[in-house]
Amino acid sequence: MLSPRCFLTRKSIASPQNIKLTRNIDIDVAVNGQIAVDKVRENKYDLVLMDLQMPVMDGYSASAEIRKFNNTIPIVALTASASNDVKEKVLHVGMQDYVTKPFNPNELFSRIKKYMK
Repeated sequence: MLSPRCFLTRKSIASPQNIKLTRNIDIDVAVNGQIAVDKVRENKYDLVLMDLQMPVMDGYSASAEIRKFNNTIPIVALTASASNDVKEKVLHVGMQDYVTKPFNPNELFSRIKKYMK
């Protein structure tokens, strides 16, 4: 069975290698929102973990851009805020879900599993 291939932004998780080692998930990383959009356009991923606060282009804008050419890839926001405004905006730009930081690893992997079906 192939490992799931996930994409995340640099600020999302401090050490992506730990995810691969502990959960057998291949990870690709971007350092800003524009690179995130470009990588999703050029590669096949099973899921995007999108930090909302990034340089160049924030996670909301990057997700909206991704939705212009890919409306099927699951996008899960990683955010420090659990406010209703953030939740509404996340859903409005086309993300499916969000996890608040600091996140519980089991909760994060549960969300990844949910959208990898």
